[in-house]
Amino acid sequence: TEIERRVENINNKKKKKIKTKTVTQRPTIKKDQTHNKKKAAPTANDRPPQTNEF
Repeated sequence: TEIERRVENINNKKKKKIKTKTVTQRPTIKKDQTHNKKKAAPTANDRPPQTNEF
């Protein structure tokens, strides 16, 4: 019973940690990276050539 409780506690802690990490980190990091890359890359790559050409 003691070992089972320890295993359950360890499993519960792992599950809780993984859930909080995935929920809090992944959406914020993915959204920030995708928005920054998509917005910053095209503007930085498109605008300087246009200004240099004209």
